[in-house]
Amino acid sequence: MDSRHALAGLALIVSLLGATEAMTEDIVTGELQPPKTLSAEYTDGERALVLLRYHAVASATSYRIYREIMVEYDAATSGELVALDEPKTAWVPWGLVEAVPGVDTISIMIATLDDANSRFGIATEVTEAGQTQRSAIAVFPSVDVPTAAALTSWGMLKRSR
Repeated sequence: MDSRHALAGLALIVSLLGATEAMTEDIVTGELQPPKTLSAEYTDGERALVLLRYHAVASATSYRIYREIMVEYDAATSGELVALDEPKTAWVPWGLVEAVPGVDTISIMIATLDDANSRFGIATEVTEAGQTQRSAIAVFPSVDVPTAAALTSWGMLKRSR
């Protein structure tokens, strides 16, 4: 088994990398801002591992990672699971990353666990005196699976001639 596919959760990798702007969707309102500069890419030529990069928010104590998935059940007001008439998309918490003081850009590797094309989002969290405040979700740009041409190196092309 390839060790890259053995990841079952989030691995925090700190680096200083560039990123692109992303849009935001208001899920939770408030003055707390989500990260503003986001990028995402599949790292393995498939959809099993996604590398997410974002700029840190100064006041953050952690970041909540979300994944948009199709769901067939929802919670009733009583808390019970209720089957939906038709599946719908929903933002589901996918992981939690602790904020690292003094780091401007954070990179994390996420295992999707199902190789499905997905959208990911992130929210800033600040926990003080036992209370957690969460920002709106910032949505990472769409991720495209690399093509065979993108995965072919110059050395491979040179040898094939």
